[in-house]
Amino acid sequence: MSILFELERMERLTVDLDQLRRPVRIPVSCYKRMEGKEKGSPWCSTLDWEDCFIEEPWACLDSHRWYRTTVEIPPHLDGAHVEFLITTGREGQWDATNPQMLFYLNGKIVQGVDVNHREILMSPRANAGEQYEIAILAYSGSVPGDLIIRTELVQVDDAVEKAYYDFLVPVQAARLLKKPDEENYRRILVKLGPAAADALDLREPYSSRFYRSIEEMERIVKKEFYENVNTSSPVVSAIGHTHIDIAWLWTVDQTREKAVRSFSTVLELMDRYPDYKFMSSQPILYQFVKEQEPELYERIRDRVREGRWETDGAMWLESDCNLPAGESLVRQIIKGEQFFREEFGISSRCLWLPDVFGYSAAIPQILKKCGIPYFLTTKIAWNQFDQLPNDTFMWKGIDGSRVFVFMPTACDFDKTLGLNVSFTDTRNTTTYTGIVNPNMTLGTFKRFQNRDLTEDTLMLFGYGDGGGGPTKEMLEEAKRLRYGLPGIPRLVQENERDFFDRIYHDIASKPGMPVWDGELYFEYHRGTLTSMGKNKRYNRKSEQMYEQLETLGVMAELKGLAYPAGVIKKGWDIILLNQFHDIIPGSAIGPVYDQTDREYEEILKSGAETALHLAEDLGDRVCGQGKDTGREKPGDRKVIVINTQGYEREDTVTVSGVARGEAAFACDCLGHRFPVQYTGEDTLIFHAKGIPSCGCAVYSLMGAEDSGRSGPAAEHSGYAAEHSGFAAECPGPWSGLFENDWYRAEFNDKMELVSLVEKGTGGQLLKEGRVGNQLLTFEDRPMNWDNWDVDMFYQRKPYNADHVTAPVLKEWGPVRTVVSISHRFAGSLVEQDIVFYPNLPRIDFVTRADWRDHHVLLRVYFPARINATKAAYEIQFGNVERETTSNHSWDTAKFEVCAHKWADLSENGLGLSLLNDCKYGHSIKDGEMGLTLIKSGTYPNENADIGIHEFTYSIYPHKGRWQEARTVEMAYDLNSPLVSALVPAKGAGGFWSMVSVDQPDCFVEMMKKAENGNGYILRIYENRNTRTPMTVKLGFEISRVEECDLLERPLRPIETDGYRFKDFIKPYEIKTYRICPVRA
Repeated sequence: MSILFELERMERLTVDLDQLRRPVRIPVSCYKRMEGKEKGSPWCSTLDWEDCFIEEPWACLDSHRWYRTTVEIPPHLDGAHVEFLITTGREGQWDATNPQMLFYLNGKIVQGVDVNHREILMSPRANAGEQYEIAILAYSGSVPGDLIIRTELVQVDDAVEKAYYDFLVPVQAARLLKKPDEENYRRILVKLGPAAADALDLREPYSSRFYRSIEEMERIVKKEFYENVNTSSPVVSAIGHTHIDIAWLWTVDQTREKAVRSFSTVLELMDRYPDYKFMSSQPILYQFVKEQEPELYERIRDRVREGRWETDGAMWLESDCNLPAGESLVRQIIKGEQFFREEFGISSRCLWLPDVFGYSAAIPQILKKCGIPYFLTTKIAWNQFDQLPNDTFMWKGIDGSRVFVFMPTACDFDKTLGLNVSFTDTRNTTTYTGIVNPNMTLGTFKRFQNRDLTEDTLMLFGYGDGGGGPTKEMLEEAKRLRYGLPGIPRLVQENERDFFDRIYHDIASKPGMPVWDGELYFEYHRGTLTSMGKNKRYNRKSEQMYEQLETLGVMAELKGLAYPAGVIKKGWDIILLNQFHDIIPGSAIGPVYDQTDREYEEILKSGAETALHLAEDLGDRVCGQGKDTGREKPGDRKVIVINTQGYEREDTVTVSGVARGEAAFACDCLGHRFPVQYTGEDTLIFHAKGIPSCGCAVYSLMGAEDSGRSGPAAEHSGYAAEHSGFAAECPGPWSGLFENDWYRAEFNDKMELVSLVEKGTGGQLLKEGRVGNQLLTFEDRPMNWDNWDVDMFYQRKPYNADHVTAPVLKEWGPVRTVVSISHRFAGSLVEQDIVFYPNLPRIDFVTRADWRDHHVLLRVYFPARINATKAAYEIQFGNVERETTSNHSWDTAKFEVCAHKWADLSENGLGLSLLNDCKYGHSIKDGEMGLTLIKSGTYPNENADIGIHEFTYSIYPHKGRWQEARTVEMAYDLNSPLVSALVPAKGAGGFWSMVSVDQPDCFVEMMKKAENGNGYILRIYENRNTRTPMTVKLGFEISRVEECDLLERPLRPIETDGYRFKDFIKPYEIKTYRICPVRA
């Protein structure tokens, strides 16, 4: 037979059947209306509500409105399948920002309504005269224009609807295969055309012969397509999902609503489709639902127990994986796992991060040490330059840990027929918001690159971000695709855990199983390392403060004080929430950051106050209980200096509350005196040495009259006598030169380095004819994704400052020298204090910028004369090396990379470290060490980065490589200042170390109270890629030590003598110990 134009004929028939599915439509127009979410409910009186027609245009964006009405089933719909239909004219548009609603029937939540989910089941067999109370909580969304809502009572003809889907799926398959697979295209049409299509009689819809023709068509279609499963067909495993961003183009408050709407929709469809399986990660979403709608939450728990609703994902929310500290990533999993275990009795098996912008090489070890064997993402498929060569592989971290990765490959086979919203045209794209149809089923299979290992692939399907997840249409098509149409893989709904377990068992040990070693760098969205710099600064400061507060809290509890558990919990809750992968990257709307600013400022204030109180109370305990009542002599006052880092430290101490001239020296308990330098009327600084690891030292403040005292301070006394209580005027204009024991630095009149000599080697660190601390701006106009990416061509248009002031010598003294300068770039002002320390080997560039320019990058450069093809960058719990060349496209793509507190370029014998206190976007190519300081895109936040920025970066010239030079410690010193407090107490005080490790590469990350309250948790990681036996010494008596995993579950006991224990740590390994003290 000829099949010419058969396909077109069948496509017309599917349209006709679609239109016949709803034989009766009755408009429902009259409602009661109440503006605002909080003023209405499904149950309250409507006496003061306004009468309205629901079709009246609604132009207010980001607003809520209640509608209430009563509908009655008319006699001609008695016994009929009746639904309620809501349309907005936005159907087919993007679900995330268009109107969304919550539908109540007779006072109970039924489901969410959005541009994808428009029908609400009233009754499968309605009774004439029955009344239904309708309540709709409508949210207008953020798309400009009049919103016009229409509602109808509709009858659904079940027989026609079933026939429609039975006919539709083969027709879709035929259209898809027409060009690429002519044989299977012909097979489908031969089976479908003369028999099924010719059997249909549409002359008199809803007549007896019409239904007889439907039955005949169904008989034929079932026989040809839906009777026998094609067991030889490859399988696409599909799991329903709704990816919900905790904040992005909406606030966290709106996400709370999205969670309720979407999860209620899932539950409603589960009632109607028994094969429907659904997975949702992010425990925070469940917490939102539990807080708002406890009855709905219990229904979720029922479905979880049934096995149809799957909880997994490990983290509290889908966190960014570049910017958060290692401890933050651990806390994300601890908090997420606690919730899932307590609420559902289930532990995670997979870290589920489909939409995150790159993945640190520290993650495999973190997962292994949390007992999580699997990892899922799709985002790397968006890469700009290079496509990953595999979609499933073993991912190897910096320590050698391996986890199994499977990347869902959902995409359309024929993009011209695609229904899914696509954000990019690149060939690599896959999605985590798939649509079940033949096109995406075939595309998912064909896109999978490892079909030599397995022909089973994975699709996540369902609309996200409030779009309600899978739709009725998807589930109807899934029922039919499970049989395996000619040329189309079978689609089988399967739980994600079952899929991972099965595929891992089948392929992980195969000889050809690929391994990816190191970070999963995302060749895109590089701007997220810098966008919204204020937010990133708040994150870094909060992380450092709350780790510091935990260590302080343990010190305090060991001295009989209270551990500040409540303050710490609240702080970490805010930190973890705001590390969501569209908040901390800087890719959310402005109101999101208005909220995070308030939250961060609150926890930073609370943390600082708590730290000060703890320090004061610790000082009382260390120095004795008796308080002095008078303040006649400085010697009556003491300063406790606390080091929360796990290494002995020397650094600058800042003390407030001492009037200018009142003190000249700080004297430790051994009699060593250190001159002080006033930086304000009641603020002084001094250089402290030998502050014990995770410990404290007490200093007495002394006046100038005590400067002649003999003793260990003699080495300092001459200088100190001359500069006692230093507050003298600066000696004159800045000379342009500073020199100490470690370096000699010369500057030009723009405070750019023209020479930097490391004195231990005599090596010049700057390229000939070049300058360091070169501040440049660049136009930054990415081709796509404004606040996410960096314009790959930005370096073609550099701009120097329009105006630079003359440098001013601002401070000069025994503790530091400060030179200030200002730079004007277009409408923006950048002010710097360059800080030099006689007793420290680094130079700090303390910067304040009033930024007013859009689409402009601010970067700083230090062109280093270092011969190295690789540079080192700090990441979570370690560091990585990256090429400084661009020999390959993989290296070219990394023109902006992530580092935390430091990056280093070293050759044998000499190096330069670039430190920072809140920046992440680095570049080191051909010796050019660059740091991105400000990025000011305009979408989705038109005023991103406009305003005040404060940050510090530092350079540390050093002998040897970064390992020998203790770059890690220098970077932590910059980020985690010594804690100090005045202690007007009696007693000599002294030195005390709570914990120390005898090997410098074994780094104490933190010490805190255990999650279950049983003892303390000590975390140590190795940071120099060295196998090391170590001894941990405690400053208190202990009864028991055990090694734990990162979730604080016991692994093995460790022998202790009561004050120390020994262990062996492997390169870049993270070790966690539970330490139980002997209680008095």
